[in-house]
Amino acid sequence: MRIMKLTAGIAIVTGALAMAASSAGAVETSNVSGCLALQAQVKTALESNAQSANYRDAKKQQQVGQDYCSSGLFENGVRHYAEALRLLGAGQS
Repeated sequence: MRIMKLTAGIAIVTGALAMAASSAGAVETSNVSGCLALQAQVKTALESNAQSANYRDAKKQQQVGQDYCSSGLFENGVRHYAEALRLLGAGQS
């Protein structure tokens, strides 16, 4: 019984640490630096994929992302930049 409680406690602590680490990663990319990095990636991806069927949608996501980042809403901007990359099949690096 004691081993089960110990195992459950370790699992809970490990899960909490994993969630904290993933949240910290999201916060790092949801700032000015994250916006600038993704803006550059999207620009390159758009230039490389001008013939993509999703080009217009990706271009729109780029503009919306830029608008959000310019307004200081970095998390929303990053989300739209990531969507533009997804539409172009470029993914984040």
